[in-house]
Amino acid sequence: MSVAPFRLDPSPDGNPQDAKPSDSTPHQAMVTVPLDLALRLLSGAFQDQQSWLHDFGDEHVTISVDLYEVLETYRQYQVEFSQ
Repeated sequence: MSVAPFRLDPSPDGNPQDAKPSDSTPHQAMVTVPLDLALRLLSGAFQDQQSWLHDFGDEHVTISVDLYEVLETYRQYQVEFSQ
């Protein structure tokens, strides 16, 4: 029995709406969450040294091109100033 993929889109007030099918990932369930929520939870888990974070170390995340460019610029900035 195959599980139908879904995407959970937050409503304007930040609460999840009903799960919706996602055509973008036919074999894997996906959820869309606000970046600030994901970062808060992940950084808290990182600070608390939660071992389950290691289980997801090879996960891929999809981000906007704008965010990628900002992150790449920040990474380059860190490399230049750490030398």
